[in-house]
Amino acid sequence: RAQLVGQLVEYQACRQAAALLRQMGGGEDLFGRPAMPCPGGGEYRLCHEAVVLARAYLDAMGKGQRRLPPRQETFSPLVAKPVVSVTSRILHILRGLYRGTVKGFHSLFVHSRSRSEMVATFLAVLELVKSRRIAVGEDGEEIQFLPAGREKQKGDAHDQS
Repeated sequence: RAQLVGQLVEYQACRQAAALLRQMGGGEDLFGRPAMPCPGGGEYRLCHEAVVLARAYLDAMGKGQRRLPPRQETFSPLVAKPVVSVTSRILHILRGLYRGTVKGFHSLFVHSRSRSEMVATFLAVLELVKSRRIAVGEDGEEIQFLPAGREKQKGDAHDQS
C-alpha cells in the first residue's frame, strides 16, 4: 500500500511538472522572422548539358552511400576483442596447479592480457571451488589442488564433528 501511495505521489509531481512545462512552452515561435524574398525570382536560369546533370546526380547519390556505416568486415578488426572461454581458463588453472606453476590466487591474474581473460579466470576459479576441484585458503592467497572426489582437509574435520 505504501509503495502504491509513493507511486501516486510521484505521478502527481510529474503531472504538475508537465503542466508547468506546457505553460512555459507556449512561446516557441516568438523569435521567428518572416521569410526573406529569394534574389532573382527563385528560378534557376542556367542551361547545362545532360551529361553534366547526370554526373552531378550520380555524385549526389554517391554522397548518400558514403554516409552509410562501415561494413562489418572492415569495422570488426578495429573493435573486436578476443573472447576467452571459462572452460579454457579452468584447464589453464588445473594444469598450472598440477605442474606447480600457479603459486597463489593473485598469480592467476598476473599474466592476463585483457579484462575478458581476467573475468574468465575469476569465473573459472569460482567454478572450480564450487565443484571442489580446488580450495582457496582463508587469506585468499593459497590455492590447493584437490583431486577429483576429495574435499579440503579442514572441511572434512568439521563435517565429521
